[in-house]
Amino acid sequence: MDSIFGVATTQAEKLLSLLKEGNGLLPKQIVPRNLLKQGFTLYKGIVAPIKSVSHKYLFDDFEAPFLEAYIALFEKLIEEKSSALNEFSFRTLLEMGSEDSFIILDKRVEKDDKKIFILVSLLADYSSIETSMRSVFNDWLTKLFGEHEEFIKRMLPDKDFTSLKELKDLLNNTNVNLDRFTVLLKEARELRNKVKANIMNKYKQKMFLH
Repeated sequence: MDSIFGVATTQAEKLLSLLKEGNGLLPKQIVPRNLLKQGFTLYKGIVAPIKSVSHKYLFDDFEAPFLEAYIALFEKLIEEKSSALNEFSFRTLLEMGSEDSFIILDKRVEKDDKKIFILVSLLADYSSIETSMRSVFNDWLTKLFGEHEEFIKRMLPDKDFTSLKELKDLLNNTNVNLDRFTVLLKEARELRNKVKANIMNKYKQKMFLH
């Protein structure tokens, strides 16, 4: 039994090494520190105020932070391979590695399918963050939704679009109805899973037919 776990650990470490190597090939933009100190950054080669473009970074280059998060989780699971609680994190690792990564990284996935999955994922995440930076994430959600509202409306059923829009509006309301917010937040999280399932089923059928 010990030899089986030893071989599994060796294979996992090899895979982790390949993932890190692949992550190193992704383009990364370095912003001069003096620009950041002045409240500016580089966005697509153009100097811009950080506040005007900060909500775009994760959306535009979602592949890089997704892969970095996957690597960090994978590495932690290997480090704590003897932990009984690893089973819960391993399920997340499997979902990220087999489903999320397919939608985000596979070239067979159409641009609009990838875009709506990333948008819904970010909107669901931004709406549920409870930290001292909540106002920042609310601002990112509002701007991201506003810039892509027509696309979201076109890609989602009316009920789901209306629910997301209400959630966005509620987060910008000083008198938040907590009961309604809880319902809408749950719907946003379920919507992410629904969008993912629909996309996965679509490409499973395409692959089966071919």
